[in-house]
Amino acid sequence: MFSFFPQISSVFHLPGKFHIVGKTGRVEKSVEAHKGAVLAGRWSYDGSALLTAGEDGQVKIWSRSGMLRSTLTQNSKSHVNVMSWQTVPNFLSFCETFV
Repeated sequence: MFSFFPQISSVFHLPGKFHIVGKTGRVEKSVEAHKGAVLAGRWSYDGSALLTAGEDGQVKIWSRSGMLRSTLTQNSKSHVNVMSWQTVPNFLSFCETFV
């Protein structure tokens, strides 16, 4: 899965990592983000933050440099497969699937 912003992109893969890739295609940073797979990822509209969801039921916000800013939810009985930033500042939405 890929998530793009004009200057940067991210590649998500098993087991629980994402890579921040610069505009030259070089991996800038690899981040251990979740236990299990990273199921979804989205850059904020201004490119300052990355939202990820994993098989571990966690939804996290990361800085552009790959530092963890916040863990929003921790539910080991569900997976978040779809999420998005809203155009209203400080709002986001996600949908959980219970397993």
